[in-house]
Amino acid sequence: VVPARTLLTPHRIGVLAQFGHTEVDVYQAPRVAIVPTGSELVAIGAKPSSGQVRNSNAELLAAAVVRYGGQPTVHEPVRDTDKDHTDAFRSALADADILVTSGGVSMGDYDLVAATLEALGARVVFHRICLKPGKPLLCAVLDGKLILGLPGNPVSGAVCAELFLRPAIARLQGSQRSKHLRIRVQLGTNAPSVGGRDTVYPAKWSSTDAGAVVEILRTSGSADIAAFAQHDALVYRAANSPELAAGAHVEVLHWPDA
Repeated sequence: VVPARTLLTPHRIGVLAQFGHTEVDVYQAPRVAIVPTGSELVAIGAKPSSGQVRNSNAELLAAAVVRYGGQPTVHEPVRDTDKDHTDAFRSALADADILVTSGGVSMGDYDLVAATLEALGARVVFHRICLKPGKPLLCAVLDGKLILGLPGNPVSGAVCAELFLRPAIARLQGSQRSKHLRIRVQLGTNAPSVGGRDTVYPAKWSSTDAGAVVEILRTSGSADIAAFAQHDALVYRAANSPELAAGAHVEVLHWPDA
């Protein structure tokens, strides 16, 4: 009555119960190790000094993993040394199905994630993508385990988690879903022209007499987590797309709960 590789939603559990099934086989929730990197990170309860930032990405990613159906383990922030990165990654991978790092994947002197993974023998599948926000994203595999190196800017990291980590967790749970749906929706605001990278905009759903519309939120960039926190939709636009006026249609990325 409920096919294999189907998410057990409340109504499907009700169907199983109605037909007398007291137990069913399920996939194990993937174990996701979250390793924030950067000597500048301090505890979220601390007051940052000059050049420091609270370790908020770890909390954001842990909550995202729970929402996606995984089991998160948050590790202590890793200082900017080769040894600290090596020890932290080895420890995290020992008890995880997926390793997610935050920060350290750009091109600066202290961006050590890619070099550390290669030294450990990981195969880097890709590093840097044509997406805004999220260009520095890294994907690697070590001993059959997936590694995602997310950008340190919180909006970039959150977008990459939604677009790449969520499908990965779903597949490890046995789901046949591997991509977000793309739904054509009317714009409630103007949409700016797009540069040379595919771009994802945070947006909000709104209801009008004509039906549902999405309104693109104004933000100050990939560090503006306060503005991003207001979104409940993601608008996708291809590279080099022209400016659009309110009333035009755009694609919204949607991941069904069922």
